[in-house]
Amino acid sequence: MEAYPSDSLLGSVVDRRYRIDERVGAGAFGCVYAAWHLALGVRVALKVLTLDVDLPESERSELVARFLNEARLLTRLKHPHIVAAIDLGTATLEPGSVATPYLVMEWCEGQTLRQMLAERGALSPALAYEIMEPLADAIGHAHKAGILHRDIKPSNVMLSMVHGRCSPRLIDFGIAKHSGPRDNGASTESVTVGAPPYTAAYAAPEQVAGARSSP
Repeated sequence: MEAYPSDSLLGSVVDRRYRIDERVGAGAFGCVYAAWHLALGVRVALKVLTLDVDLPESERSELVARFLNEARLLTRLKHPHIVAAIDLGTATLEPGSVATPYLVMEWCEGQTLRQMLAERGALSPALAYEIMEPLADAIGHAHKAGILHRDIKPSNVMLSMVHGRCSPRLIDFGIAKHSGPRDNGASTESVTVGAPPYTAAYAAPEQVAGARSSP
């Protein structure tokens, strides 16, 4: 697990339900924390959107839309190898700050595929199959629901040991897209704030070309 600098939110309680214990991931517009569900007594992953107070309203609205889109799409997916959404809300995280949405997901113990590859190098054919077969099934499940992840890469695959086997979970649907008609508030539009919404080394050709993607 990567180390992150101290964070003013550590130890705080979000919506009187989630105590923030540790920052475990950070991106350009959001952070992921290990948190404790005070009522249920379980560990969860809490993702918050971090917004600069000086951000123009149009850009802020787009980022909030992207964040809410991730939550809505995740609720459609019920698969053992896709991280599950638990809760969605809005809270003022620090005095004087702007209220921001947060997404609560199941906690995935273990390491990312990126970390495993960095430690081990090339995987054996047996281990690669053990990871890729259920991961492909998870991606197929999402495609049947009309949902494109659009950022599948080693750092977005969590690996846990379950009954002696390596069990993957697909995470981070932050730029996912629903390819069918708009319904239930799920967005079918891409969000244009910041850098291109994909990781170049793992992007599909049509993403780089700016063409429409489909399952």
